[in-house]
Amino acid sequence: MRKLLFIIALFACTSINTFAFERNESLSVNEKETHFPISKDSLPDNHYVSLLLGLGPIVSLNNNSNIEFETFKSWEFTFGLAYNYRPNKALQTYSAGLACTWRHFSPSPKGMLVKDDSGLIHLDNFPAGVDHAHSGLSIFSVSIPLMFTQDFGKKSHVSLSLGPVVNINAASLENNYNIGDNHYDITTDHIGCRPITVDLMGILTVYGVGIYCKYSPMSLMKSKTGLDFKTLSIGLCL
Repeated sequence: MRKLLFIIALFACTSINTFAFERNESLSVNEKETHFPISKDSLPDNHYVSLLLGLGPIVSLNNNSNIEFETFKSWEFTFGLAYNYRPNKALQTYSAGLACTWRHFSPSPKGMLVKDDSGLIHLDNFPAGVDHAHSGLSIFSVSIPLMFTQDFGKKSHVSLSLGPVVNINAASLENNYNIGDNHYDITTDHIGCRPITVDLMGILTVYGVGIYCKYSPMSLMKSKTGLDFKTLSIGLCL
């Protein structure tokens, strides 16, 4: 499932980038060297394609499960493209994006995340004699951000963006450890994540660098897993 979502996202992002390049063919040679195809100046009529890149820690909120997750060992990374439209002489921009989002949650206290036969996820002890052990909940998503951006003046370098982010999810449990000279890498798929979730995101951008805050009012995992929590992430984005 994760491989299929990744292939779909990669194909769509490549298609958008190819479209921007074809629209840029009418520019002169010097302009092609100055402006990358996905820049604002590449497409006429106030339509342009921009890069989506974000990284930040993610925390669990309203956690009703028996497993806690460490804040600064749980991270979110997003990469993709967005298609933007800005009306003439307006300070508003409307955009729709397509991105890949990776979220990784590390449990606290340290232990091994396992799923039993009933689908319940719990924290167990690593085998005796392990070294360099790590366990985590990994969620891969194809994300579709739908954003409204307001600039604070025609010559301002400050803007505020707000909007929902629709996520198509696939999740797994990752357990890695060494016993002597042997390395074990155990992945458990089909662990019961919700296939579709919606986040709420805001971005404050100053001179091209943004600080984003994203809140998920929906639990990422189904109730049968025993993991019931919302998420909040704060980080930097371009």
